[in-house]
Amino acid sequence: MGVTGSSRQPPWRLFTSIAAVGAVAFSAILLTACASEALPPVPSVAPLSEAQSEALAVSILEEKGDRILSLYPGAALPTPDRVRFVTQSEIAHVKADCVTEQGFPAAPNDEGGITYSPVPPDEQAEAQTLAAYACDVMYPLDPRFTRPYTEAELRYIYANLKLTVIPCIEQAGSSSPSLPSEHVFIEGWENGRHWNPYGDSGSLTMEEASEIHELCPMVPAELQRQ
Repeated sequence: MGVTGSSRQPPWRLFTSIAAVGAVAFSAILLTACASEALPPVPSVAPLSEAQSEALAVSILEEKGDRILSLYPGAALPTPDRVRFVTQSEIAHVKADCVTEQGFPAAPNDEGGITYSPVPPDEQAEAQTLAAYACDVMYPLDPRFTRPYTEAELRYIYANLKLTVIPCIEQAGSSSPSLPSEHVFIEGWENGRHWNPYGDSGSLTMEEASEIHELCPMVPAELQRQ
């Protein structure tokens, strides 16, 4: 995003200035621009039953265990007792403390994960992986945060992309690839192929790309797992 010599403010900087007045006001501008269409009602989804939560938690651990065994055939997966489910906001801190207690010092990072310091040497990679798995067993993420979206929720996400997210990205001076049909979008999501509305962000700095993801989130706040 080079300087052309013009005194006119670049689109990204203009958008950043608009965003500074508040996300609520900006959202109102976007919705006004799309007045001919409106988002459907927010889907109502029943909470997971205890049995459903347990089945989902077991399934996620099995997938992690399978990945570890594919890397380290013959490894003995640890089987400690579960201590408790943890929330999205605390998991990085809990897991960092847990692996540190297992002998691999770590701390939460800005991306919501953990960073090992020092990084374990290659000969300790398997032991470190198994320690992290043990912490996943003891402190799994509450299944309400990992529950798959229903078809009604995916339809809502699609409508929000069309009416809010893509206009938001374009207001930022960036662009989105062509939005697929609702059917293709839902089918792809259900099969682990999430359509990316942000397209090629190579023309943006890392800071700008991070800001546009924050200002134009793919999943609206009303569907964020709380």
